[in-house]
Amino acid sequence: MSLDNYLNVEIINIAPKYKRYDYDIITSIAAMTTESSRDFIGKLEKAEKENKFELYKDLVKNSIERGYASITTTPTVYLNIVGTRISDLFFTAIPFSSALVLSQRVVKPDRYYVPKEIGEVKLLDELLKFYWELVNRGIRPEVARRILPLSTPSHIFLQLPLESLSVINKYISIYQEYIPTEIETILNKIKESLKSDFLDAILNSPQFNFDIRSVFKPYESIEHGELKILKEDSYELNEFLDNIESLLNKLWKNRDRKLAWEVQQKIAENGFRYSLVLSFPCSIACYNELKRHRTIYIHPESIYSSIERAHKDYKNIYIPPEIKNREDLLERYLNLTYSAIEEYQRVKEKYGERFAVYLIPQNIIIRTIIKIDLNNLLNFFSFYRIRSCYTAEFEIREKVREIPNLIKNKKLRDLLIKDNLPISKCIIGYCPEPENRRCNIYKKLFNKE
Repeated sequence: MSLDNYLNVEIINIAPKYKRYDYDIITSIAAMTTESSRDFIGKLEKAEKENKFELYKDLVKNSIERGYASITTTPTVYLNIVGTRISDLFFTAIPFSSALVLSQRVVKPDRYYVPKEIGEVKLLDELLKFYWELVNRGIRPEVARRILPLSTPSHIFLQLPLESLSVINKYISIYQEYIPTEIETILNKIKESLKSDFLDAILNSPQFNFDIRSVFKPYESIEHGELKILKEDSYELNEFLDNIESLLNKLWKNRDRKLAWEVQQKIAENGFRYSLVLSFPCSIACYNELKRHRTIYIHPESIYSSIERAHKDYKNIYIPPEIKNREDLLERYLNLTYSAIEEYQRVKEKYGERFAVYLIPQNIIIRTIIKIDLNNLLNFFSFYRIRSCYTAEFEIREKVREIPNLIKNKKLRDLLIKDNLPISKCIIGYCPEPENRRCNIYKKLFNKE
C-alpha cells in the first residue's frame, strides 16, 4: 500500500497565542527590551498601534543568530502525524518533545505502507500473516509485534518546540541520504504550513544544541553487544543513601503523601551523587520504548549498522522467550527475518537505505549507550522504577531488572532490589496500579500476604 496516499500531517496549534497575536509577534515583542511598557500586553498593543510588528520581527532575527534560547525554545507546535513506525522511531526520540503514540503493544495492525518506489513486496504480507498467526496461537501482541515491519502504521500527537524543529531541519540536511523519505516529507509539510521569515530564521540559525537520538544516520557501530556497566561514578553517596533509607522506612509505615513528595524531591536534587554508563543492546521494538526517556542520555548506533550485523549473525536478532521455546514457530520467525533482510539488501542496492529500511522487522538488535543518574534509579516514577515494574514492556523490563546486579554499591543495590525482587513504583508504599494490573511483588516486599 502506498505511503504517499496514507501519510498525513496536521498542525493542531502553535503557541504562544494571545487574542489576535500569533506566536512570532509575541516572541518578537517579548525579546525586545527597549520598550517602556511594563508588560508584554502593553508592548504588543503599543507595537501594533505604531505599526512596528514587521520591524521587530526583523530585529529579533539577530537575537536568534546570537543564540538567545528562549526565542526558539518557547514557541511550540502541536502536530497530528499519521505515518508508519518510521515516524514514531524518529520523532518521539527527540529531546524536549512529548508524544501520544498508537501502541502496537495493544493495537494489532493489519496493513503496511511503503514508498511508491518500492512497489508491491509480497514478503511484507507474509510478515503480517505470521504476526496474526502468532497472536492467534497464544503469543501476546507485544511479543509478536517484533516480526512486524517498520512499514506498519503509527499515529502520533506530537508537541515540538521550534528549536527541536530547527535541529531536525539541520540533521536532515546533513544526513539526507540516510533519512527515510517519510520523515523528510513530514518536515517539509510542517515548514510549508508554518511558512514565515521568522520560522526561517529559527530553522537556519547556526545553533545545533543537542543530539536528536536518531538511528537514521551514517553507518556507526557500538562494539558492546551485552548489557554491562562501562563507567560508574559516585560522590559522597553512602551518607545520602542512609538518609533516604530512613525516610523510606518512615514512609512505608505512614504512607504519607507529603512525605513521599519530600523523599522524591531529595532524590531529584541529589541526582549528581551517582551515575553509570551502560551498554544497552535491545530490539528495535524495545528501543522504541527506551528512546522516550528524556531524562537519561541515550546514544544509539545506526540502524543500518544493526541490520548489517544481523545479516551476518542471527545472534543479532532478538528472539523472545515465548518464541524461542516453540520450535514450530522459531524456524519460521528466523527464516522470515532473514528473508526480510535479503529483500532489504535488494532494495538498498536499487534505491538506497532510506527506502529499504521500511522492510525491516522490529526484532533487529540495536546497540545503545545510556547514562543514568541517581534520580533516574531511585525516584519513585523515574526510569528504573517505571521500567522494572510488572506492567512495563517485557523486554525493557527484563533488561532494567538486571541493572542492580551490575552495581557495586550494596546500599544502592538494596534500594533497588529486595530478596532478589525489583522495588518498582510500589516503593511509594502501595501499588498504584489498578487491581487487575497488580503483581504479587508488592505483597512479598511489604509483607502484605
